[in-house]
Amino acid sequence: MILGAFIHCAIPQSYGQQLLNSAFNIEEPTLESPGAGLPFWEWFIAKYVILPQKLRNTSKRQAIEMFKREGQKIIALANKLNEDQLSKRALVPRLTGLEDSSRFWSVAMTLEHLIIVNERIQIAIEHLSENDNALPTIGTADVKPEINVDPKTVIARFDFMIQSLEKSVQLRILSQYRDCKYPHPWFGTLNAEEWLVTVGLHCYIHRVQINHIVKSI
Repeated sequence: MILGAFIHCAIPQSYGQQLLNSAFNIEEPTLESPGAGLPFWEWFIAKYVILPQKLRNTSKRQAIEMFKREGQKIIALANKLNEDQLSKRALVPRLTGLEDSSRFWSVAMTLEHLIIVNERIQIAIEHLSENDNALPTIGTADVKPEINVDPKTVIARFDFMIQSLEKSVQLRILSQYRDCKYPHPWFGTLNAEEWLVTVGLHCYIHRVQINHIVKSI
């Protein structure tokens, strides 16, 4: 952790990553750049078929139950691992909904990514529910985790994020300003209700990824 902290603070991440890989004899796979997106037909079907269907058929209560359920499953998987296992990266196969650049993560990195994304979604939902969409635009490359995530704290931080998001959305009327929207990097502009539906879907995709990582370590 001392080496990781030094690299994070004193050395650019790309070079620090090379040093860590060399020190632990990790072979870095060749993947697409962060933000490259999904294959065209996968993105097309997700945007114009799957997501619209989910948005039409998922209530606020169901959306909350889904992300809580997926969160609990993720925590159960992570709790079976020790700190070294949480930090060990594994190359998973191409999974539906997963960018190529995200295929070589550890469980800790995947949890960190979900924390980053869901905290930003919570902020977006809070603003949109108050008819405010004056938020900075964020792309998928902006929410990638660093390699040296602290395995000692990441599970507790993930659990706290799930509880915080649930509490926040339970207190809000998300249907009040349906025309107030904020852009998703793949799916166009979404309102507060629609953003909430994406949380459980996103958690599901990365729970499948975590399953693959756990089987590989």
